[in-house]
Amino acid sequence: VLLLSLGVSHRRRLINQCRAQADSNEQILINEFAKGFCSKSFDEHISKEMDINYKISIDQYQNQIVKQCMSNLFKQFPENNLQFLIQSGAKG
Repeated sequence: VLLLSLGVSHRRRLINQCRAQADSNEQILINEFAKGFCSKSFDEHISKEMDINYKISIDQYQNQIVKQCMSNLFKQFPENNLQFLIQSGAKG
């Protein structure tokens, strides 16, 4: 997906904000992930809960990034052929 320069700068800013938030709690996150995924008493419920909480914590950034990207596409839909990606299963 090609973006206009304004979209690229917005996207970078939002990603940096999200990373800064994660970096401030990096050691706590590493410890919790180690307990949740690498312990002898691995509990699938805990890993699912951690995944959900992680998704919730980045949702606001992801939504803002998508909004900025969609409004700053180099070519707008349908000229950008993004529908072909969806129909062919090439997305993801």
